[in-house]
Amino acid sequence: DGSVGEMILVPFFISDSAGTHQRAEHLEGTGGWLWFRPEVIIALSHRRGGGLRWYTRDTGGVRCSPSTSNLHFGVNRLGLVNVFAKDIGYLPQWIQTIWAGSNIGPEGGVSEELLAAQAEGRPADTQAPEELLPKAIGLLNEVSNRKFGFDLFRGHDQFRSLVAAAHRFRSTDRGGFFSLAKDLARLTAAAPTGDGRRAVGGDGARCTPAATRAGGAVHRLARAAARGTSSNQAVIRPSRD
Repeated sequence: DGSVGEMILVPFFISDSAGTHQRAEHLEGTGGWLWFRPEVIIALSHRRGGGLRWYTRDTGGVRCSPSTSNLHFGVNRLGLVNVFAKDIGYLPQWIQTIWAGSNIGPEGGVSEELLAAQAEGRPADTQAPEELLPKAIGLLNEVSNRKFGFDLFRGHDQFRSLVAAAHRFRSTDRGGFFSLAKDLARLTAAAPTGDGRRAVGGDGARCTPAATRAGGAVHRLARAAARGTSSNQAVIRPSRD
């Protein structure tokens, strides 16, 4: 799918702390990992047919074409992306060129979870917040429906696309950070109105629109969830703001 211009380029990659540059085809016979700026994940996954999935908290798979498989990556302690050098060497040249555009020298070490999976054969027993988000929303809606008779979070037709786009790589710049925050706010908007507010309040008091905008409904939900729950069991509490 690469253009003629992309096919002419011969990608090089920084392979060590000395700044050694190697041609992509030479990476097939090497060990070790490469480092990339996190923006590369968006450059790949946001192409038509691209995709992003998570395996553990800090490892996942990314592709930029439906004809290619997911490439295993890890995120290190500085938020940089690591990929096994040999895996880059096996890619089509036009995809190597995309990776090369974000390649940098080694910083922050190799992702601990990627090392555990690829060097030790011991995948980390963790979960990415991106994977937990839709599960948490679904679980909270289920509990809210059972206890109060309504969904805690508003449903809408863009739920799947918003969840798919809710990932850490969108927060690499100011504009992306605010855009991600806006989408998360849409996903987690509190739903209770009217009778639902009174049910949450539990004391017959209405939660006014002004209070709802100020987070009053969320505070009432937290208090309602805490009622009948010991301090050791409670996991939702009103904030102090």
